[in-house]
Amino acid sequence: MVKDELLGRQLGSYRLVKILGHGAFGSVYLGKHFLLEHKPPVAIKILNTTLNTQEEVDRFFQEAVLLDELTHPNILPIFDANLYEDFPFFVTEYAPGGSL
Repeated sequence: MVKDELLGRQLGSYRLVKILGHGAFGSVYLGKHFLLEHKPPVAIKILNTTLNTQEEVDRFFQEAVLLDELTHPNILPIFDANLYEDFPFFVTEYAPGGSL
């Protein structure tokens, strides 16, 4: 589900400025830091599912910690992970001009 109504909204420290794509698991937006204007843009992936139990929330944050530990030239670094109205989202480096 593309969440067009989220454009212009703020998730954490980032404002959603453009939709980059969507797929079966979520939608990806271009984000800009709402306060620190000189920070580079980021990619924000919002998953299409809500987390309904504390166990699901815990598992999501455990996965974020594991992703943060990964270091490889072909893996985008994760900057943040959080929830927006029970929808989980990840903030990663924005890598335009290619596909993964």
